[in-house]
Amino acid sequence: MKTLEFFSQRHSVRKFKDDQVPQEDIEKIIKAATLAPSGKNVQNWHFVVVKRRDMIDKMAKAVEERNIKLSEYAESDADRKFSKMIKYH
Repeated sequence: MKTLEFFSQRHSVRKFKDDQVPQEDIEKIIKAATLAPSGKNVQNWHFVVVKRRDMIDKMAKAVEERNIKLSEYAESDADRKFSKMIKYH
């Protein structure tokens, strides 16, 4: 598949299965991520794999609550559009 075809065929997933991601796939994803460029080639990233559904839900709730709080500071209509997308963060 050509690169441009790949980008034009991408889609956003809104619902996920409860299936566990195979460890081999996780390792491939992390390997691919380490190949990404970084500023001044510092490569100062760290990866944490969270598999426990209850912890993922807790993290998602914390992000949602913080984004709701941030949306309270919106000063313009353009900024307020942010709050409509919080459930997708």
